[in-house]
Amino acid sequence: MIDINTKTDINEVRRITMRLFDAVPFKESEGLEGFGLCSHPFTTSTISFDPTTNAYLDLLKEADAAKFRNKIEELVNKSDLTKIYILIQSAYKMTWFNLVSPYLSEQDYGEYLKESWITEENPNQDKNVSIDDSLDLFRAANKKYIMDDGERKEYNDLPNLVTIYRGVGIGRERFGLSWTDNSAVAKWYQERFNKGAERGYVLRAKVNKKDILAYFEHDNELIVDVHKIKDVEEL
Repeated sequence: MIDINTKTDINEVRRITMRLFDAVPFKESEGLEGFGLCSHPFTTSTISFDPTTNAYLDLLKEADAAKFRNKIEELVNKSDLTKIYILIQSAYKMTWFNLVSPYLSEQDYGEYLKESWITEENPNQDKNVSIDDSLDLFRAANKKYIMDDGERKEYNDLPNLVTIYRGVGIGRERFGLSWTDNSAVAKWYQERFNKGAERGYVLRAKVNKKDILAYFEHDNELIVDVHKIKDVEEL
């Protein structure tokens, strides 16, 4: 069970955010060496511009990386939760949320879990946040805050037993948490990454409404406890 605070502890959020910065080294993306690309919570480039000195920083050099860190820490320490969230690169949104979630208020928890999930490109295959980790995060969220009024209405209008679909593209997780009750949306995700003879597929299943943890208007997405689905078939 995840405990949620009544008030967001912004100082703890700042501290944990900088721990995330330090946990990921600067290194060029594998297979793309020489292009200046990297995967880091605060940048996708190994080159950064320092506006205070009008100089470029090479983040592969220890001294320049330290200057960049100092700038980020200074910014984080004077930023509110929204601005800190914006600083985090999309690929690390769920990683960041998972780390700071114990220090968020109930409202911030719900709102930033939703934003982190829908902003990250492929949260169902986040190497730092497992499917079961994500399930625990969603189970702890208050539906009052994780969905807006329109989404809660759509959720409340769902039948007790829901037919759901999941479009599984090439290389994508078969049993992720993201499903939909709209077969056309699933079909789009099935075909999204098709390459010649390599094709995705659509899964159809049933799930009890109580095992649907959220509805997001974005792509008619249903967050489903995938351990509770039944009658799964591949179309």
